[in-house]
Amino acid sequence: MPEQLAQELDSVEFPQSRLQPGYDRHEVDVFLTRIRASLLGGGPAAVPAQIRAVAFSTAGHRQTGYDRQAVDTFLTALADSLRAG
Repeated sequence: MPEQLAQELDSVEFPQSRLQPGYDRHEVDVFLTRIRASLLGGGPAAVPAQIRAVAFSTAGHRQTGYDRQAVDTFLTALADSLRAG
């Protein structure tokens, strides 16, 4: 199951936030890279509570960020999968 979740992390694409500030894309991408490494045994174990508790900065004034709801929904599902697995 960890390999399947890692593949899912490789393929996830979040929509860009249009009407409200979105999450900083770099912060989200770095976090997902750490989770992927964890799933593949290259880092500390991914803990569902840590995934649920992560907080990202809002993208800067002239930057496009990731849609916050899409990121939050994905991370909740990921944490649930890790807890169930």
